[in-house]
Amino acid sequence: MPAWTSCRLQAGPPGRRSVHGHHPPPPQGQPALSADAQRDTLFGVLGAGFETTVNLITSAFFHVLRNPASLCALRTGRVTYDDIVEETLRLRGPLAQLPFRYAVNDIPLHTATVIKKGDVISFMYAAAGRDPALHDDPDEFRPLRKEKRHVAFGHGVHHCPGASLGRLETRTALKTVLTALPDITLAHPDHTPALIHSPVMNGYQVLSVIPHPAPSRR
Repeated sequence: MPAWTSCRLQAGPPGRRSVHGHHPPPPQGQPALSADAQRDTLFGVLGAGFETTVNLITSAFFHVLRNPASLCALRTGRVTYDDIVEETLRLRGPLAQLPFRYAVNDIPLHTATVIKKGDVISFMYAAAGRDPALHDDPDEFRPLRKEKRHVAFGHGVHHCPGASLGRLETRTALKTVLTALPDITLAHPDHTPALIHSPVMNGYQVLSVIPHPAPSRR
């Protein structure tokens, strides 16, 4: 969000929260943002900078707690927090897809299919991480796998500018919680939580856990 725009969220009844902005003059030579542009920027910050990170952290906890061998390997140092984060991004990236783009020219594919100029294209980021031609047993959570390449953060000029921050936040959340609550478990280890009802976001609606706090030391 531009430096000359700041917003605050005013609490209220459900569905009645509002955003208030402070809009000093923009820097010399730069145009002021319209109300629509400010709103769209705010939505982008909330969606890209908050909800995706929540999805990634939740998914990482689900998979590591559901796989005792992976959790044990993490505690003994055979698996790193980076391994957990990257394997989660591959298996269940926080974005399912990002619609839409449009072909500016005909695009022939190796399958003999041709995407025609003007056709709508939606990139399925989540599916790309489960490509069986690239990953053995692609539907399994295996932090020790050597090949963890994914496009969960996009690619090229469309690569997420907050990728490093998202990784850092997820590593920090995992390490902090697993250190403070070493015996934490899933409340329903044999149950896979329901996914968010969204064509774009990819994460769980709820993740129920049992904290099992460590006994206090005196």
